[in-house]
Amino acid sequence: MAIPVSELAEKLGMHGVLRFREGADCACTADGDVLKLFQPQSLRRLGGRPGDRRLGGNIGLVLRSDLPVKGRPSWRAPPVSLAMCPIANFPWLSAHSALSSEDVSPAFVQGLQQLIQKLPRTVPEIERDLGCDFMNVPVIDQGQRLIRLLREVRSV
Repeated sequence: MAIPVSELAEKLGMHGVLRFREGADCACTADGDVLKLFQPQSLRRLGGRPGDRRLGGNIGLVLRSDLPVKGRPSWRAPPVSLAMCPIANFPWLSAHSALSSEDVSPAFVQGLQQLIQKLPRTVPEIERDLGCDFMNVPVIDQGQRLIRLLREVRSV
């Protein structure tokens, strides 16, 4: 990625960076019982020049209680509560995803912040908004539920 995740986190108004495994850094924001995550990916723009890039990736959450004690080695496998979905499911946001001179569009930042704010903050909110069995369903079902919840957020 052209922009380091730590710089991107700052531009997005997120509080830090979480590393799950090598090459899987996420910008994160602590909010209640959860960490809200954005795992960025720099993608080549279709039909563009080789240097034309856009910002893609995944958005999701993980329970803070599933995080390892500070100073312990990173996980070999992701935490059970980690749930992510691709931001490509929100075309209104993808329309603002072009990177120019390693800068992110203000409309993209605003849209991503709206999605992050819509994510549940507590375990009771997860159960209410995503279902009591959310942490126990297959990953694909978790992603579908997240997408359904986040599609309530409309364009910027």
